[in-house]
Amino acid sequence: MFLFRLILNIVAKVALYSYGICRNLYGFNRNMFKTEIREPEDILLLGKFDESDYPLVSFVFSDTMVKWEEVKEPVTKRSSERKKENTYLVDISVSKQVLLKINGLRQIIFNSESGLNPVSEMLSPIMRSIIFDILNCPFSTALKASYLKAKVAELLIQVLSVQVRSSCIQTVSEQDRRSLEKVRDLLSRNLKASYSIEELAVIAGMNRTKLQHEFKNLFSKTIYTFLLDLKMTEAKTMLTKENKLSLKEIAASLGYKHANHFSAAFKKKFSLSPAHFKKSS
Repeated sequence: MFLFRLILNIVAKVALYSYGICRNLYGFNRNMFKTEIREPEDILLLGKFDESDYPLVSFVFSDTMVKWEEVKEPVTKRSSERKKENTYLVDISVSKQVLLKINGLRQIIFNSESGLNPVSEMLSPIMRSIIFDILNCPFSTALKASYLKAKVAELLIQVLSVQVRSSCIQTVSEQDRRSLEKVRDLLSRNLKASYSIEELAVIAGMNRTKLQHEFKNLFSKTIYTFLLDLKMTEAKTMLTKENKLSLKEIAASLGYKHANHFSAAFKKKFSLSPAHFKKSS
């Protein structure tokens, strides 16, 4: 009984500490941090924006891309047209002022002075993982809104950090960039394949040292970490209840010869075994 109370006390203190950090860093509370989360056929969280919240920034996440644009006033036509397209995973809207706070008051980048033209970038494995968590929210009670807002903040930090990293990336020639993106796309499309660094270097048309250095410089991850993140994100999707594949079949589809190697990698990444994750999803 004493141990149980001690654990509850520790959890409560951690929760209060985390809330204090969020309040101090971002300056928003439950009322101030409004966000709307839409799926093609459903609304996960209603934003309830008023005139003072505008302009908003809408982030639209597809399977491979994230596109964002500034929304200066309520536009109902936009939502209905997007629903007809049915080509996106989730559409997240927040106030531009919230983004500025998250982004350290740095201006958000748009393609035009009016801010209406969208900006696009590739979806990273981390972004896919967070989107998965949003779409599979484990709560249906009052905790749901808090959980979703925390995940939205985490996701937007990932999106905005790409801009920050891009300004710090050493100059990469256009030819090298295309070669590195070719390698990235090849890895993304062939999770079952096992490419050596030497094979990837030949594909990229550069030596292995340059490939490894420039890949990390451009994508902020080593080739190994990038591929592992892709595999683990795909594994989370495949482990949902709708999927009837066994752990052995999932492991094989991700290029693992032995299921125990896959299980070890998954547990190291998420601190939870694939079997436990499948039961809880």
